[in-house]
Amino acid sequence: MKKIIFIATIMTCFCCAFAAETSFRMSDGTRVSGKVISVTDNAYTVETESGIIAINKSEIQRMRGRNTPDFRAKSLLEGNIDYITFKRNFKIGLGFFIPGTVLLATPLIFFNGLAIYGIGCLTESTIDKDTKVGIVSGLSCYFLSIGIGLIFELISIPFFATAAKHYKRAVEQYRVSFDAGFSSDSLKMAMNVSF
Repeated sequence: MKKIIFIATIMTCFCCAFAAETSFRMSDGTRVSGKVISVTDNAYTVETESGIIAINKSEIQRMRGRNTPDFRAKSLLEGNIDYITFKRNFKIGLGFFIPGTVLLATPLIFFNGLAIYGIGCLTESTIDKDTKVGIVSGLSCYFLSIGIGLIFELISIPFFATAAKHYKRAVEQYRVSFDAGFSSDSLKMAMNVSF
């Protein structure tokens, strides 16, 4: 039993050490393996067995590795028109959806009881005219807020639909990116969204 635990421990350590490696195939055919330490706009700094080197991004033909940073997906997608359209439409959709949700939910959560009470008071004949005007104006704000919230929510739908369409296109274009060493899941992480 001790042998099995020892072997399992050694295998786990070996797998963890191997997973941290990132492999680069350069344009000239050479291969470099190591741990990515830092990234700039133009280069990766990689710690290899022979020391720390800088690898120019334009010279990389292919990257592989479990611990390959997901930010390379962003650099590949920055110029993609579908990715740009996705980001723009998603942000615009959120710009309508969040205020719409606030306008819709706030009266329903906090003022629902008051609205029901106000409607009940309007049916009574013992309330004076000024109180009725106050109740009517309060109910008007209540229903106006809900109505505007619904309108904002409805406006956000086409933006989210367009964003989803362009997101799918961007992912389809980069399904081939398995050669570069990352999957559509890492694209979702790089885009910081999930549908």
